[in-house]
Amino acid sequence: MTEDDTVVMASEAGVLEIPAAEIKMKGRLQPGKMFLVDTVEGRIVTDREIKNRLQLPQAHAQWLKENQISLDQLPEPVRVHASDHQTI
Repeated sequence: MTEDDTVVMASEAGVLEIPAAEIKMKGRLQPGKMFLVDTVEGRIVTDREIKNRLQLPQAHAQWLKENQISLDQLPEPVRVHASDHQTI
């Protein structure tokens, strides 16, 4: 990628009229896949590379122990909305 490159992500093909000769890569974001544009390095980072970085050996158990919140630790809600079974 160069600084003049443009990344377009849209819900439908053809949202913008871009000549086919100017398209370097196209595809679709699949379920469970991630899309990352590294603007510092000027490149698109693949789903596999993102996931490989995230699974590097780390202290996941320690992080989970320090950050996990169980339901019984949550504060009581200010108010509770009763269910209206006729409108559900």
